[in-house]
Amino acid sequence: MFSVNNLNDSSRLFRPILCSFNPVIQSLNTKTNQNISDILSHQNDNSITVDPSKTNVPWFSTLQMCRQSIHWTEAERTTRYFLENLYKLSHLTGAKMPKQLSVENSTGFATKEDDLVETAVACTIFQHPNGSAARTALIAQSMLLLWLQDGKINRI
Repeated sequence: MFSVNNLNDSSRLFRPILCSFNPVIQSLNTKTNQNISDILSHQNDNSITVDPSKTNVPWFSTLQMCRQSIHWTEAERTTRYFLENLYKLSHLTGAKMPKQLSVENSTGFATKEDDLVETAVACTIFQHPNGSAARTALIAQSMLLLWLQDGKINRI
């Protein structure tokens, strides 16, 4: 069984929270909140429960906690490597990568590439927290590929 106490540097398990939002428009009733809390508190070797209210992090959601994959660094590394290989392949074959990828985002700190990798990884580690390192990385890469193919990356 996974335990944070077994690791020397447990801070590496928690991915930094960059932003949060409330996907639930209406309030959940107490019974629903309790059922969701029971599900979220179930431990798994590949994920951890994150309870932002205990760390005084602003949390704008009616859900009190969430699950997060511990394999986020692997997913981020392999997704970025996957994108680099797509660039190499596009140069070899003459295929075009979306021009929006090299444009800086509205904050000016990162490129669209960084935004895409960040979004693919964040989406994966919270939507599929119980996957192994390989599964988490593959899902993140698949999401990146889907967003590149649908032509709507400027909305991410």
